[in-house]
Amino acid sequence: MILNWLDRFESAISSIALWALVIVCFLQVVMRYVFNHALSWPEEVMRYFLICLVFIGVSSVMKINGHLKVEIITLFLPKKAVLILNTITSIIVAAFLIYTIWLGIEMTMLVKEIEQTAQSFEFPLWISWLPIPIGFSLSIIQLVRCQYAAWQDYKKESK
Repeated sequence: MILNWLDRFESAISSIALWALVIVCFLQVVMRYVFNHALSWPEEVMRYFLICLVFIGVSSVMKINGHLKVEIITLFLPKKAVLILNTITSIIVAAFLIYTIWLGIEMTMLVKEIEQTAQSFEFPLWISWLPIPIGFSLSIIQLVRCQYAAWQDYKKESK
C-alpha cells in the first residue's frame, strides 16, 4: 500500500518535472527565435527541474533494478552466490546513499540558513536542494524492496 503510494509519488514528481522542463524550454525557444526576446530566467528554472527529475528518477530506476552494473562475474556463479554478491553490493550502495542523504540535508540546511535565492528571480534555493535527500531516501526504500524481493524469489525457487 505505502510502496504503491511511493511509486505514484515518484512517477508524479518525475512527470511534472519533465513536462515543466519541456514547457519552459519550448517557451524560451519561442521567445528567443519568434519574438527575438530571450527571457532571463528559463535556463535557471530548467536546471532546477532537471535536478528534480534526475534525483527523483534515480529511485524509479532503482525500483526496476535498471542501474548500470558489470555482470560478467555473476554469469559464472551459482544463484545463491549471485544473491549474496548483490546483497553486499546493495549494502555498499545503501551506505553511499545514506552518506549522500546526510550531505544533502546539511547542504539544504546551509543554503536555507544563509537565505540564498536564485539569481534571476526570488526563489529560495534550499528548495532546489531537496530532491537530493528525498530522491536518495526513496532510492534506499526501493533498494531494500528489490533485495527483499530477490531473497523471496530465491526462497521460492529453492523449495
